[in-house]
Amino acid sequence: MPIRRIRSTRLLKSVPLLMFLIALCVVAFYLVGYSTQLAHKHEIQQIEGGRDFNDGDLKAFLAGPAENFEERRSSTARKNLIIMSHGRSGSSLMGNIFNHHPSVFYMYEPLQTIGRVLRKLEGNKNYDQLAKEFLTGIFRCSFEQAPQILADIEQYYRKPDHPRVSQAIASPPLCRYRTTDPLWDPSFCPPMTSESLGSACKDNYDLTVIKLLINRIPEDSVRTWLNETTRQTRKDCNHAEDGEPATCTKDDAWQAANRWRWKAHPYEIDMIEHYCRGVMLLMGYRPVDRSYELLSNVKIPLFSVDYEAKHWFLH
Repeated sequence: MPIRRIRSTRLLKSVPLLMFLIALCVVAFYLVGYSTQLAHKHEIQQIEGGRDFNDGDLKAFLAGPAENFEERRSSTARKNLIIMSHGRSGSSLMGNIFNHHPSVFYMYEPLQTIGRVLRKLEGNKNYDQLAKEFLTGIFRCSFEQAPQILADIEQYYRKPDHPRVSQAIASPPLCRYRTTDPLWDPSFCPPMTSESLGSACKDNYDLTVIKLLINRIPEDSVRTWLNETTRQTRKDCNHAEDGEPATCTKDDAWQAANRWRWKAHPYEIDMIEHYCRGVMLLMGYRPVDRSYELLSNVKIPLFSVDYEAKHWFLH
């Protein structure tokens, strides 16, 4: 019986066909297994639900959470958070964390707006009255105050070179692009109105956060009003009322900011002031120059709220 020799070239030509058949078998096996898995899942849904889960029910189930989201959100009370602190306490960094959260409407130092606008307004309104009205409006997502306030918000919180630009006010729907987009430019933001700002605050964000410095609240009346309009009027933190996730601290911010005075070695202070004096003066820090009185008396402030570098950031 003669034996035929199969040429190697014929074997090579049949390799692609063989690979195609193998791939086809794998795909067919996967599709059969997937359809079986879907059928099994369908049976489980029928057993657990006690009824058939048809295509209409599936579409309603998938659309339900999205359709009911606004209803659930409107039924939840809006939350407001006020960050009050002394200067040089890290509150700006903390506030900026909220600023970059997608569900937070954040405003940095809104009382600065009152200070700037008050110089332009004519009338009987004083700082306390205007501050109360403005802060109340922020917490209610209502910006029906003087048009000068709205103009200041538009200019101040959309400033490209400002380090604390409000992500909420400089992002959609109030602007075409987000601030993280290279195409972002304040010229792409349409003119702001009290209605557009209020709607963006109310409809797109669940939490309003503002950051205030205590030394910018000049009168006790504003401080009293803040205590009356916020839930936290107690000096002590109570886990029973605030919940276990609450972080309680009794550390006085002023003492914490000045604790280095009696902990740092005089030689270390002298070295820092020698090499960093220029930067310290720009940032508003006062060198002690080996003065025992300045180091020991914490009532004497070693920093100023008005310093040269501050004007670089704001202008």
